[in-house]
Amino acid sequence: ALLTLALADSLPTATDVAPAAALYRRLGTPEALLADLRRAIVDSVWGKPEAPRSGEQFNALTEALATPVRAVTASVTATVLDTLRLWREVEKQLDRATTLPLLELAADLRDQLRRLVYPGFVAHTPQQWLPELPRYLKAAGLRLERALANPAVDRPQRQALHPLWAAFWQADGDPAADPAWQELRWLLEELRVGLFAPALGTLQPVSVARLSRLLRERTG
Repeated sequence: ALLTLALADSLPTATDVAPAAALYRRLGTPEALLADLRRAIVDSVWGKPEAPRSGEQFNALTEALATPVRAVTASVTATVLDTLRLWREVEKQLDRATTLPLLELAADLRDQLRRLVYPGFVAHTPQQWLPELPRYLKAAGLRLERALANPAVDRPQRQALHPLWAAFWQADGDPAADPAWQELRWLLEELRVGLFAPALGTLQPVSVARLSRLLRERTG
């Protein structure tokens, strides 16, 4: 909080986030979004937080972070805006998925969306994964477009994914506290891209077999 105040001149303003805030209004206030965005930016450049123990240390830390904060402010703000735009687009597309063959797909996508975009997601999404949210949402949109044209094409991949997805969220692991569990959580998003929109690419090789093995290792 003190760093956010000290670095205010380098961080986004209410005007900067107004376009994103308009899309975020169903989730929270513009003030909440701005606070979360500023926190995410500071977190992204303060890789190994260690509290300064004196005024001199605090000033030195502020000076050291000022340049990197300015460098990432535009990119993080753009990522959040892209995320919210794509989220709203997929939600609008989902309003068309009302026929019986599409109900399971729509339920799966709504579950995915609520775990990606929620009140406070900007601050709570791990910094290394926040830039990937637009890609995950693009993949969801491409998947839905394809299924709207032919619902049958989605079924094999969905049947492969669903047991892993359900098992992960029903297990006792805590992504916030366990780095290995956190990695598995986001590899599941990478698997969604690989299954439903492979043209977008994944950050690393993923497969149902690999994630099944990782899940068994994590859950014993």
